[in-house]
Amino acid sequence: MGAGAAYKSRKGPSQEQRWQRWTIGSIVGVAVAVLLYGLAGLAAERYVREQLRAGATALCSEVDRNRAPEIVVNLFRQSVSITGLTLVPMTGCPSSSLKIHGRLDSAQFTGLSLLGLLFRDRVEMDHLRLCLSGAIAALAHDSLRVATDGPMGRNPDVWSVAIGSFSVVMHSSSVINQAGDTIICHDPGVSMSGKDLRFIIGQEDAHASFGVQGLLLSTDSLVGRMASGYAWSVRNFRIDQALGTLHLLRTRIGPSLGVEAFSATLPSETDVIEARLDTMLFDGFELVKAFTQKVYSFRRMQLTSGSVLVLRDKVAADGKDHEKPLLSHLIRSFPLGSGADSIIVHGLDVEYRERIDVQRGYAVIPFTEIEAVITGARHTANDTSGLIVRAGAVAFGAASISFLLRARIADTTDRFVIEASIGPMPFSALNSATGPLVDIRATEGRIDTV
Repeated sequence: MGAGAAYKSRKGPSQEQRWQRWTIGSIVGVAVAVLLYGLAGLAAERYVREQLRAGATALCSEVDRNRAPEIVVNLFRQSVSITGLTLVPMTGCPSSSLKIHGRLDSAQFTGLSLLGLLFRDRVEMDHLRLCLSGAIAALAHDSLRVATDGPMGRNPDVWSVAIGSFSVVMHSSSVINQAGDTIICHDPGVSMSGKDLRFIIGQEDAHASFGVQGLLLSTDSLVGRMASGYAWSVRNFRIDQALGTLHLLRTRIGPSLGVEAFSATLPSETDVIEARLDTMLFDGFELVKAFTQKVYSFRRMQLTSGSVLVLRDKVAADGKDHEKPLLSHLIRSFPLGSGADSIIVHGLDVEYRERIDVQRGYAVIPFTEIEAVITGARHTANDTSGLIVRAGAVAFGAASISFLLRARIADTTDRFVIEASIGPMPFSALNSATGPLVDIRATEGRIDTV
C-alpha cells in the first residue's frame, strides 16, 4: 500500500489542471503581448511627436501647443496617421532658413518600414496621403541645404526616400522667395498623385536622384506677384507625366499698374511687356529629365489665341545697353538637348508702341492674325536640319505679310537668312506709326508690294 500510494502521488497533473495552466499561461502571454504592443505603440507615437517637433524646427516653425495633433500608430498595419497638425512661425530663425507654416489637415503613411526609418536611414512606405491648407512657405537661395541640415542633416548618413504611391491635396497656399516674389494658389488648390517616388536627402546633387512615375498635377487659379512690379496668373495648370503633356490655360503677365503707368515709374527707357495666351500646350515633355538634368525638351509646343503688347518710352533717360542674343545664340544657351521639334503659333496679335515726344504720343505698330510654324528649335550635338521659321500676319490692319527665316543653331556666328514680303496697303495705314514718330501723315497713295 505504501509503495502504491507513493507511486500514485507521483502521477502528473490531471487534464483539468493542464487546461487551467494553459489557460492562465495564454492569458498572461496575451496580457504581456498587449502590454508590449501598447508600450511599443506609445514609444512609436512619442517618436513621431519628437520627429514632428524636430521637423518643425528645421522649417523655422513649431507645433501649436494649443491644438495638439492626433497621432495614431498601428504597428500591425505599419501605418501612421496624423490629424490636425498646425505649425506656427517660430521667432529667431536665420534669414536664410526655409520657413513653412500652416495646417496639415491629415496625413496617412501606410506600409511604413519602421526598421528602415529607425536603423537604415531610409524612409520607405507603400502609400502616402496628405491634405494641407493655408500653407505659407518662404524660400531662400540655399533653402534646400538648410532644410537638410535639420534633424536628418545632422546625421552624416544619407537618407533615401521611396514611396510606392502618393496623393497630395494642398488647399489655398502661398510661396515667397527671397527676392519677394509671391505665388498664391487659391482654392480648390493643388492636386498631385503618382507612384514610385524616389529621392535622396542629404547630398549636394540630391535632385539627380529624383524619380517618379505617372505624376498627375493640376491646379486652378495660380496668381503671382513679382517684386519687379509685374504680376501673372494661370487659370489652369496641368502636368500629365504618362501622356508627356504640360497644359496651361488663360495665362497672363504684365505690370500690376498697367504698361503706361508702370513705364512712368522706371528711371530709364525699358521695354514694358504685357501678354496674354488662352492656351499653351507642350507635348512630349520629359518631366524627370527636366528636374534631374535641367533639360527642357518638347516634341511640340502650341500657342493659341493671344496678344502681346510691348511699350517703350524713349522720352525717359537712356539706360544701360544690354546685348540681346539672337535666336540661335539664345537656344544654344540652354543645356544640350533642350528645345522643341516644332512650335506652332495660331491667332497671335503683337503690338509695339513707342514714344519719342510727349505731345505726339505713342506710335502704334500692330501685327495681327499671326500664324507661325517653327521647326528645329533645339540645341543638339548634330545640327542637321537647321532652324526654320515660317510666319504670316496682317500689318497695320491692312497688309498681309509673309516671313521665312533660316539659321543653324550650331553656327556660332549666328548667321541667318530672311525672306519677307509685304502685300498691298494704303500709305494712310502707316499714319499710326509715322505721325507720332516723325510727325508725317499720308493722305493718299498706296504701297503695292515690298
